[in-house]
Amino acid sequence: MKLTIIVPLYKAELYVERCFESIRAQTYKNIELIFVDDGSPDNSGKIADKLAMETNDFSIKVIHQSNGGASSARNAGIKEATGDYLLFIDADDFLRHDDSLDRIVSYAQSKNFPDVVGFNISYYYPSKTQFENWVEYSEKITKAPDKESLVQELVKSGTLPVSPCGKMIRREAYNEAGIKFLEGTIGEDIPWTIQLFDKVTSITYLNEYHYCYGQEVATSVTGCFSEKKFLDLVAIIDNLAPMIQTSSFNEKTKECLYSFAGYELSIAMSGVHRLNRNTKQNLRKKFKNLCWLLKYTQNPKVRMVSRVYNIFGYAITERVLRLYNWYRSRK
Repeated sequence: MKLTIIVPLYKAELYVERCFESIRAQTYKNIELIFVDDGSPDNSGKIADKLAMETNDFSIKVIHQSNGGASSARNAGIKEATGDYLLFIDADDFLRHDDSLDRIVSYAQSKNFPDVVGFNISYYYPSKTQFENWVEYSEKITKAPDKESLVQELVKSGTLPVSPCGKMIRREAYNEAGIKFLEGTIGEDIPWTIQLFDKVTSITYLNEYHYCYGQEVATSVTGCFSEKKFLDLVAIIDNLAPMIQTSSFNEKTKECLYSFAGYELSIAMSGVHRLNRNTKQNLRKKFKNLCWLLKYTQNPKVRMVSRVYNIFGYAITERVLRLYNWYRSRK
């Protein structure tokens, strides 16, 4: 079984070789690696070209394109992919164990090659040389009898992972579903994951930690606030309910996904104070109209937010969420 690993490159010259070495070290060798140089202004693309010329362990393709964002880079990589399964790795991340791919593929084989195989992730802090594991997937998730039950349990556990990283996806099923990453926006992983889970037939999750998110990365977009990132999230939340409503999920799963949308709404409510006055006022009106999502309390964090909202209303709930975020950032 052949795997295609797609690695977008943008301002990644400090990390791309670490990512590459984690791939080259894999005991599983039936892979092709596709670097997508997304108009990177540094030496990321040149490093990828050098690695492709010097490596004989497996096939390496390098695509050079003008900057279009991570979604554009992933879409470009998928077009060139020839593997049976797709894997996405960000350039500042890496695979944790030398046998990670072997173990994921063996698990897929034991499950009769499902459309999506999820696995768990760790955070790596280079200043401390320390790994911190994400929340464990319970047996209700790893032994879920079907995809509807699995999605429900992911939401209930508060661990629904939306990143394309941490998933191995059967390429034929992906192409048949007609899914693409939404380009030109931040937070595209959320609608992409819901569409993916809706369109594929079979999903399974493995509670083993094989993917590492590199932390303390200066160019990371996940650790800093920007108005565009925030407004993109708001637009996605605004479209989530219609997307869920028109999906093929059963009603119980839809209700769980509404709760997931309520979780994303809570995140937005906690950050709206950072915007200018007019934008804040308009968004608060929008958020108040979306607070019906908080009645779906399958997600444990939404359950707590819902209690505050039902007793104190919107304004106090927003303040509580803001204080909670401040407290977390101080830890």
